Formats: sequence, C-alpha cells, structure tokens
Amino acid sequence: MIYVEAGSNPARELSSYRAFHWVTGLSLFATSVLIALGGFVHNTGSSLACPDWPLCFGQVMPKMEGAVAIEHSHRLLGAAVGFFAVLGAFFSWNFRALRPDLFRASLWALGLVIFQGVLGGATVLLGLSPLLSTAHLGTSQVFLGLLLWIFLRSRSQTGVIPAIDGRLVRPLAIAAAALYLQMLLGASIRHGGAGSICGLGWDSSLLCIDQGTASESAVLWPASLPARFHMLHRFGAIAASGVILWALLKVWRREGGRPLRALAGLALGLLLAQVTVGVFTVATYIGVTSTTLHLVLAAALWATLLAMNFRARESQTA
Repeated sequence: MIYVEAGSNPARELSSYRAFHWVTGLSLFATSVLIALGGFVHNTGSSLACPDWPLCFGQVMPKMEGAVAIEHSHRLLGAAVGFFAVLGAFFSWNFRALRPDLFRASLWALGLVIFQGVLGGATVLLGLSPLLSTAHLGTSQVFLGLLLWIFLRSRSQTGVIPAIDGRLVRPLAIAAAALYLQMLLGASIRHGGAGSICGLGWDSSLLCIDQGTASESAVLWPASLPARFHMLHRFGAIAASGVILWALLKVWRREGGRPLRALAGLALGLLLAQVTVGVFTVATYIGVTSTTLHLVLAAALWATLLAMNFRARESQTA
C-alpha cells in the first residue's frame, strides 16, 4: 500500500498510483498477447506483408485481409502497448517522490518499448535479419519481465509478507537465466531457418536426420553446422529443464518456500507442457499452432519463474 504524505495534492497522488497499477496490468496483458501474436506473424510467413514501416503500404490503416491483417494487427497492438507505457510514465510522475523505484521503472519500460519498436522497424526494413529478429524476441521478454515486476510492486499490500528462505533466491535466478538463454537460442534457430534442418516427423523428434548432408541416418551429433546449432537447442532444452527442476525441487524442500509452492506447481506444469509441445512441433511438421504455442508456453514459464524470483526477493526486503 502507498502512504501519501502531506503535500500539494495527496489525493491526486493516490489516484495516480491506482491508475498506474491498472494501466500496468493492462499493458502486461496486452504485451502477453503481443508476444503470442508476434510468433503467429512469423509462423504464418506474414512478417513482410507490409514492406514499409511504420506505415503499411504508405497507409495508417491498410485493407485488413490475409497476411496484411496479421502483420498490421501486430503493429497496432504494439502501438497500444507503447501508449500504455507513456500513460504509465505520466501517472508515475505524479507520485515520483513517494515511489521513486516505480517512477524509474516506468521510464525504463518506456525506453524499452521505444527500443523494441525501432528493432521491429529495422527487422522489416533490413529484410528479417536473424540477429535483429532474435534481439526483438529477447527484448520483448525483458519488457514483459519489467512490466510484471512493476505490476507486483505497485499492487496494494496489507499485513506482513511471510518470510522465504534466502537460499532460494539464487537457484530461482539461475533457473530464469537458463530459460532466457534457451529462448534466445530457440529464436535464433527459428529466425535463422534451421527449425526443420534435422528433418520432420517422429523419427526426427529426438535424433537428427541432417538435411544438409546426403546421410539419411538419425544421429545425435550431425555433420553440418546448422544442424549442430539446431541440436544445441535440444541439448539446451534438457539442460534448462534440469536447472528449472533443480530450482523447483529446492522450493518444495525448503520449509520457508511454502508461499512459492503454488507457483512452483504451475511452473512444473508449464515446463512439462513446453517440452511436450517442443517434441510435437518437430514430429507434426512444425505447424503454426504448435510453434506459436511453444513460444506462448515459454513466455508463460518465464513470467512464472520471474514472479517466484520477485516474490523471494520481496520477502527479503520486506
């Protein structure tokens, strides 16, 4: 809860604080949808449906049909998220003396959304550079995490926060970092066109039938560099899953970790679903639904692990 002090207009500060919290929540929801829609844009091959930027065929509102409708809807929702970031910075200015942490975070959020927009524009104008596209995905996840932190920090709090074992902070942070690196690796493979380099179907769901060579045998470590890069993502999935399970196990075993156990259960469910969808994505010939769901589940797991991190750190500073 925010405690307003005597000042020029404490009622305005309190109303701005409440508005800031709800605008952040709305932005958090819109950003989650935007990430899913961004994956859908790429997976349907609609990324360059609008060849120019920031307009589409020189128009603010082109004829919304087919790939243009998919791509331009993504841009419009991105503009809405940018507007929410501006509103957040405006509202936080009114209570900046009381909560400078939220004011600074709102400025970071505004800067990130501007940077993300520039990356999106450069991605279109430079012809879907794998590096820029991967950076676009990576920035979106950082922005999502920042919004989540702001939303949790700006919620009304009453009572005493239950203590959480301080030894949980490090493993939860390591788990989140491992997942983030895995998401970047997956994005680089997807945007680099190496998603199907190891073949498609159930025979290729675990081992690699290297499409870059004449060999038709399934191997664990293929000969071509793109196929090896693809397999690194699979090995990374095993490693990241192991790290996440290790962190979740620590949460369940620590007595002080009880406030986090519900989130740990959610994280476990998301992790199992993510691994399953990852296998089905290759086994079912990389369909639009499975690849988009793979991204959505990764973002949901990322947000859950971050919420656990924030909750553990909040307990230490309460």
